[in-house]
Amino acid sequence: APPVGEDSKNHASAGADEKISVKKETAQARPKKQQDAQREATPRTTVMLQNLPNSYTRDMLIALLNTQGFLGAFDFLYLPVDFRTHAGMGYAFINMVCAEDAQRLHRTLDSFAQWAVP
Repeated sequence: APPVGEDSKNHASAGADEKISVKKETAQARPKKQQDAQREATPRTTVMLQNLPNSYTRDMLIALLNTQGFLGAFDFLYLPVDFRTHAGMGYAFINMVCAEDAQRLHRTLDSFAQWAVP
């Protein structure tokens, strides 16, 4: 048998030269309809916020989420910062504890414009 992870390589086996092919199922190999059904069945808990003010800090975003009713509803927040300028990159990823909170966050902050910018 071929080593794990190798595809379609020639290997000598007991003196005979045989070609062994291992087919791995990939997302591209599955029908699109099946991929869509699986995607819909998987609850989404991560939200990407875009167009954040560059002056927004992680603490400011946490305070905003808490005042909007999301205290304890998220377990991860990533707000990237340019280390040279110390300015935010304008986006953040927030992982909510459950899919319902992710949907509620999306509804709450969609077209949000009341940023507390310094």
